[in-house]
This record gives sequence, structure tokens and C-alpha cells, in this order.
Amino acid sequence: MGGKIGIVTLYHDNLNFGGLLQAFALHHVVETRGYECELVTFDLDLMGHYTRRLVHFKPSQAYDAIKRNLSFRFCGADLKRMRKERIHAFKQFEKSIPHSKIVTKSDYRTQIEDYDVVLVGSDQVWNPAWWNDILLLNGVDGAKIVKASYAASMGCSSLDARDSKELAYSLADYAFLSVREKSAADIIRSAINDKADIEVVLDPTLLLSRDEWFKALPSFAEARIPDSPYAFIYMVDKQDRYTEKSIRACADAGLIPVVVTYGLDKNYKEEFGGRALILHDCSPEEWVRLLDGSAVIITDSFHGIAFSCNFEKRFWCFRKAETLNGSNKDDRQEALLSRLGLSTRIIDAEKDLTKTMLLSEPRFLKCSEELKVEKESSFVYLDRCLTAASISR
Repeated sequence: MGGKIGIVTLYHDNLNFGGLLQAFALHHVVETRGYECELVTFDLDLMGHYTRRLVHFKPSQAYDAIKRNLSFRFCGADLKRMRKERIHAFKQFEKSIPHSKIVTKSDYRTQIEDYDVVLVGSDQVWNPAWWNDILLLNGVDGAKIVKASYAASMGCSSLDARDSKELAYSLADYAFLSVREKSAADIIRSAINDKADIEVVLDPTLLLSRDEWFKALPSFAEARIPDSPYAFIYMVDKQDRYTEKSIRACADAGLIPVVVTYGLDKNYKEEFGGRALILHDCSPEEWVRLLDGSAVIITDSFHGIAFSCNFEKRFWCFRKAETLNGSNKDDRQEALLSRLGLSTRIIDAEKDLTKTMLLSEPRFLKCSEELKVEKESSFVYLDRCLTAASISR
């Protein structure tokens, strides 16, 4: 085959399970197709990441972000220790994925143009609340390398005029464009005012079967899997509210609640520890193993439901209300479940989980059929991008 492939995604210092797992999956798939491949390492802090986020926040979101930041700075010894343990677990996994040396704002163009093909994606790489020159490949010459996106996600339902113009400029010399949600394809077509060939493909985590995942995953330590049936609880948004509902439902159903925390702005062991197993230092590979061993998954996370559908696990998903891009709607979870025929597994924020609901079985027939078809078309698209490596120079 040949060709050197770079992957630009939210990877370095990203304490997000889905973010690292999708990066791992895309690298694994590209490598197993015979290409030299690595993640492009860059520091988000140096890219105006937090300044841009604040510009796109609603006032209430900006207030919450500032409050969280202050809690991180002035937290007690227990939380500082817990954060160090979380960072260590993620760093181990991050280092297991081949990656470049750190590129900076001053040298990223030169470094990136050393690849034959650069794939941008997936996750929310094109969310306007934090996109930057590297995530958009601004200034990278599309005549020198093949610029392509794989399953790029935007995490929003619309763009304002300024962001739309910026996106159109950035994507002008991409050779291939694909996104993860149909809404993102519609946004891009509107921005570039063209009937562009934009494909909707699967998130990289869905390109590997369950067996392939467990053959590929590193193992740094034994997963802390309870001996008795348990529920895997993982919330990104409204962590307190949804987790409380989930723990109550587990008590009624006779399941041990295993809560993997997302944020560490406070000590959830103090809040829920008497009624649940709280894991603050879970690593991405342990996250997958815990999810796989559970009797039911309760989440509001895109990758929580992606793995649930892929592994055909009983699950429920709380509906998200908004994204970090102001008051925009976050349709990523709903879009995936609609594609896979599992929209009935979404719970509105106001609704309580009952024992009967919790233990009801999803119907995965359409899901497995749809995943098979979409995996084939996603691989066809990816191979078109990768094949261009051999003719790009």
C-alpha cells in the first residue's frame, strides 16, 4: 500500500472516554489496512480553545464554566488526588496510540504537510465552540497533501454567518468530505453553497466489532467488575440529576450502580458513594470492559450509546438539551439512534426510569442490519481517502 497518514482529532490531553476511544479506533482501522499512521499531537490550550468557547457560550454556560474552573483551582486535597489519578489513567491509554511530537501554532503547517493524507475526525472536531486552525487544517496546502475528513462531527444544529463563512473558507481545498451526522452535512452544504459530495459515515468506534475491540484494546489493569449484576452509569450532562435517577432505578431493579464520573468538579463519592460504586480514575479501556460486562447501560453520552448498540447491550439514553455552542440543539445521540432504529431508548429529562423500563430489551435487528450496511459504505469511503496516499506525491 504505502503512504503516511496523519489523523487530526481531539486526542492529546483529552480526558474524555469517547474522544480517546474514537482516536484509537480510527488509528487501528487505518493501520490494519496497511498504512503507516499516527495521531497529530497538538496542545489545545495554545490554540485559543477556551477563549473561543467563552465567546460561543450562553451567559449561563459561561457562568458554569467559570465556576467549574474556580472549583478546580481551589479544591481540596482529595479532589486534587483524584484528578491526578484520572490523568494518569488517561495518559497511559493516550501513550498506547502512535502519535507525533507536539506541533505548535508556528510549525503545524510544515509538520502536517509531511503526511501524504491527513484525516480530520471524528468526534466534535468541527464544533464552532472550539474549532481552530489545526482542526480545520487552515493554511495547510491541499495541493501538497490530501486533506480529508472522516466522520467529522459538529455537535450543533446551525452556524451563524461568521462561522459559516469561516468553515466554507477552510474546507475549500479538501479532497474528501465526510461527517458523522446528516445535520452536519446539511450545515456544510449550506455554508459552501454547493451540492458538494459529503458522505455520512459511521463513528470510528463502530467500525470495529466487539471481538475486534477486545483483541485490539491494551490492558493496563484488571477492570473493577462487580461479582453481582450491575448497571453502568455514565453521564456527561446534568451529571447529578440523571445519576440520582439512575441510582434509584437500580435499587428497585436489584442492580449495583457503577458510576463512572465525567467531570471532577466535586467529590461524587461523598454524594453517591453510600449507594453506588463510584469510579473517578477509570481508564478508557476499563470503561469499555465495564460497559461490556454490565446488565444495562444508562447514559447521555454519544459514545455510551455507540458502544451499547455495537455490543448489543441493554441501554437507556437521557436526551440532551443543548450543546456548548450557545443554545444550539445537540442532535448527535438522537441522530445515531434514529439511524439504527432505536429511538425508543431515549428518555426525556423530566421522565423517571422504572424497574420495568430499565430491564426491557432493545430490538437490535434493524440496528445490526444497518450497522453492517453502513460499515461497508464507511470502509469504501475511507479506502478512497487512503488510496489517494499512493498518488498524492
